[in-house]
Amino acid sequence: MYRTLATASDDPILGAGLAALASGPAAAVACAVFAPSQVAALDALLGIRAIATPFVAIGETTAAALRAAGAPAGAIAVALAPTPEGLAKAVAAVYPPTR
Repeated sequence: MYRTLATASDDPILGAGLAALASGPAAAVACAVFAPSQVAALDALLGIRAIATPFVAIGETTAAALRAAGAPAGAIAVALAPTPEGLAKAVAAVYPPTR
C-alpha cells in the first residue's frame, strides 16, 4: 500500500524537474511514471503535452492514463513487469545506450 502526498507547486526542486521535462531528452532522459495519480499531477502542473521527454510507465494502466492525458503513443514505453528490471528495460527502449 502507498499513499500520494502533494508537493507545493512552488517547491524549487519540483520546478527544476518540470523545467528539465519540458526541455526534452537533452535535460532528462526519461520521465518514469508509477501511477495514474502521478499522470494527473504532472498534467495539472505542466500539461502532459508540454513534456518533451519520453515517458516510461510502470504498467499498462499508467500508460493508458498518459495516452488519455494526451501523451503521444510513440513517446511511451511500458515496463513488461512492474519491477526495477522491467522499468530499466523500458527506459532502454526509449533511450538506448551509446557506445
